[in-house]
Amino acid sequence: MKPPITIEIESANVTTRVWQYGSTHESAKKIILVHGFRGDHHGLESLAQSLLELLNSDAYGEVTLLVPDLPGFGASGEFAGGHSLSAYGFWLKEFAQTVAPRGSLLVAHSFGTLVTAQAIFHGYDPLATALINPISANALSGSKVVLTKLVLAYYRAGRILPKNLANALLANGLIVRFMSEIMTKTRNRQLRSWIHKQHSMYFSGYTSRRSLSEAFAASVSRTVTDFSGLMTQETAVIAGDLDDITPVHKQLELAKKLRRGSFYLVGGAGHLIHYEAPAEAAEIIVRHFQQHLRA
Repeated sequence: MKPPITIEIESANVTTRVWQYGSTHESAKKIILVHGFRGDHHGLESLAQSLLELLNSDAYGEVTLLVPDLPGFGASGEFAGGHSLSAYGFWLKEFAQTVAPRGSLLVAHSFGTLVTAQAIFHGYDPLATALINPISANALSGSKVVLTKLVLAYYRAGRILPKNLANALLANGLIVRFMSEIMTKTRNRQLRSWIHKQHSMYFSGYTSRRSLSEAFAASVSRTVTDFSGLMTQETAVIAGDLDDITPVHKQLELAKKLRRGSFYLVGGAGHLIHYEAPAEAAEIIVRHFQQHLRA
């Protein structure tokens, strides 16, 4: 399998670094993959590779996968005016219109699903969407409100503390590992070890302390469910049965509220389906996109 090529796209006044898999033909069908909070394109590599293996068929023709680093993370630039959810939504709308003016399919994980919903609010109209572990529960209410406020304080402290002290706090290896241990649900020791290594290597690739703090605030400001009435596309909600960020019943509620929603449950996985079950997720996505991929 050919390694991806990297390109840079200017949209919403920010330079976005993009990893392009599959066909380079301009006429190829486009699938955009949007990663979650504090990650970058590396988090979706396994999913992209699993998708390519399934799409390597004459039945689907030429297909291009585009995996950008979100502004404020990885190798992309940051927003000059602040990393609000609205800013991310406008960015994704303009990015999609630039890379796929004839339409695109959209796959998103976690915070990326919220960015997708906001982009649809701003007028982005993907042909179909697949939402992996969508943010469907309000983090600022309910049983997790205290924890959310503590994490908000953590990121705000990282923004105002002296630079060296702040980066030592935000990129602290023990904190990153603690987070990784909580979210990783697989019992496969080798896979667990690899996931922890991925988080250690890429979870602190934020552009600045400001962008990180603002992006977290954006990630808990709304839910995908808030936008469900506007999401008229065929939408697959893919949930892990062990996800403790957004419980299964909230994911099911979201799917039922969507006009053309479908619900898929992945067993033995938590909030990291893209790491723990990329092949299963890819099969669901290709099946869900079938009509558009064969068109």
